[in-house]
Amino acid sequence: MAKEKRVVLPIFGENKPATVPLPGGTGGLGALLPAIRKLSSTVMAESETRARAAGLKVSCKTGCTACCHQLVPVSLIEAKALATALARLPQKQLKEVKNRFAHVLSTLEKNGLIHPKHDQPRTSLVSPGDGSESERWDALSRKYLELNLACPFLIEGRCSVYEERPFACREYAVTSAPEHCATLSEQLAPLPRPVLMTQALSLTVDRLEDAAPSTLALPLALEWVEARGAELRTDHDLSEAFDVLFESIEWQERDGLWAD
Repeated sequence: MAKEKRVVLPIFGENKPATVPLPGGTGGLGALLPAIRKLSSTVMAESETRARAAGLKVSCKTGCTACCHQLVPVSLIEAKALATALARLPQKQLKEVKNRFAHVLSTLEKNGLIHPKHDQPRTSLVSPGDGSESERWDALSRKYLELNLACPFLIEGRCSVYEERPFACREYAVTSAPEHCATLSEQLAPLPRPVLMTQALSLTVDRLEDAAPSTLALPLALEWVEARGAELRTDHDLSEAFDVLFESIEWQERDGLWAD
């Protein structure tokens, strides 16, 4: 039976109460997504409110797809939710999206950003850079952007699985011009993100599932789900799983415009 849970969110040095829908009983971790989305939207709404108070305006709007060409990380929980959403699309759109995934993977392979497919699903891209994990991801993101690959779910300028879009997309908003998103320019001004929900989901997978890796690049999501998605558990105590997830959130208190 569904119920509600009251939590306190430490956002920008202040404690903000929030009530989230929490499913009862047991199930897969995907059942927690509505609650996690409520947390994420509450936090990002506070960030946008502070931006407006500082005289800034979020420039993101319907029809702008600049960020839909960026490389997006997804947790395994999100990957499975995306695959489920894809299966619900009309047959014509489903076929189109699958063809787009195939095109993206083929392009990545031709450009040396992914190994050829063998028996096991591919779980990582090949970074053209060296250094730390964040430096390699940055180099990979910039190379990916150069290839001008639209998200496979983007159809006629709109997200075909908008309600199930990843948290990396939900928590991405900017106050700079759209062209800076298209180049990852130094002038890009993203809205501060007090939480990185993809990271929290991945940590939760690490703690509660016997699956690795816990995070994938979005182009690899369907391949992984088709091969191994059935391995994710469906018997979690959802109340306990939510507690684990909430404890996995690393609240970001960065030096900057609104940080204390």
